[in-house]
Amino acid sequence: MWRHVIWTAAIDPRVKCVVSCVGVGHGARWMRSVRRPDEWVDLQALSKKDREARVLTGKSEMVERAEILLADRQSAALATAARKANPNAINTLPLEYIDETLQFHPEWRCRQDRPAPAAAHHDRRRPAWCRRRSSEALYAKRASPRSSSP
Repeated sequence: MWRHVIWTAAIDPRVKCVVSCVGVGHGARWMRSVRRPDEWVDLQALSKKDREARVLTGKSEMVERAEILLADRQSAALATAARKANPNAINTLPLEYIDETLQFHPEWRCRQDRPAPAAAHHDRRRPAWCRRRSSEALYAKRASPRSSSP
């Protein structure tokens, strides 16, 4: 994902170029953008409940990954097919992942990067999974040199 390569480019001098096709650079903005308002409120409540339980037990509840990572129908179908073919696929995630994603904000690293060339690609066939504005926001904050495709 773009967020991981941005972070890696900022801290690892071995990185000579950055290319990505999923431009999520602000976890909270992305998680909210793929949910209806009531789903967003429910997700926050679920996260709060799990956070409180983690304080008491040290453990996070495991849930189906689709409960946290909402995907458009096409992406969900592709992921389901790929997981069926892979016995080692991870099908559950800890609810703690919500907090981690909400706090993950690599956009702030963009201006701090070493100047490794960067290219962002946005797949118009899968608009719901990663909204174009998310890719554009991350890209706009990225220091040059850079390029983009529609």
